[in-house]
Amino acid sequence: EQVCTFMCPYARFQSVMFDRDTMIVSYDEARGEGTAGRAKVKAGLKTREERQAAGVGDCIDCGYCVQVCPTGIDIRDGLQFQCIHCALCIDACDTIMDKQGWPRGLIAYTSEREQEGGKTRFLRGKTLGYGAAVLVVIVALAGSILGRAPVDANVNQVRQPLYVQMSDGRIQNGYEIRLNNTADRELDFDIALAGLEGADLDLGQVEHIRLEPGDRVTVAVRVRYDVPADAPSPQPFRFVITDRDGHIEPLEVTSQFSHR
Repeated sequence: EQVCTFMCPYARFQSVMFDRDTMIVSYDEARGEGTAGRAKVKAGLKTREERQAAGVGDCIDCGYCVQVCPTGIDIRDGLQFQCIHCALCIDACDTIMDKQGWPRGLIAYTSEREQEGGKTRFLRGKTLGYGAAVLVVIVALAGSILGRAPVDANVNQVRQPLYVQMSDGRIQNGYEIRLNNTADRELDFDIALAGLEGADLDLGQVEHIRLEPGDRVTVAVRVRYDVPADAPSPQPFRFVITDRDGHIEPLEVTSQFSHR
């Protein structure tokens, strides 16, 4: 209840979107209150005809609409910003009306204009604008899904230690390669180096990087390189990620090699 009232953004921006034709959960005050207000069924007026003759409305003041409300409001008091339009009060009220044998709709989806006796206008500038905005978002989402790469890969250089000098004079750097298979088929990855001539890539005990659709893995690798005397530090290079069966285009991820 507290989250819906104070944290949920819907309650805040619904007032900006609201106008007299907005469909809202609303209580039919004229029908529910009549001219003499509410009265429980046990108040001596059992049939609807008797209640109408006495000016009593159809609301029997059972309180079910308040009990089922997740934010604890009374919809009979009118539109309130805490209302999240879950329509649980509609279901509760319809259940009571069915038990009484009275028409449904005491609480229903309607608009302010319709409550005043008019007709709700569905095609208006605001709804067309919102519809266009939603359409743009859907097209952009579909485009991003259709155009996404079959492999999501990134490389992080291990910086503790930044580099290690081997006994044979070569410099070793460590990296973590994260692979995510976003394709709809199994991929068998192969990793190679580009931009460091003569460098060796050590995948440790990993022999095959085979991922099912939707799977991801982090591989710790080491690159050993006999650094030329005039080589800059850090020196850029690329990890080249391919599929051994040729299902994807080679993917290159840039990183850097440090030796001082």
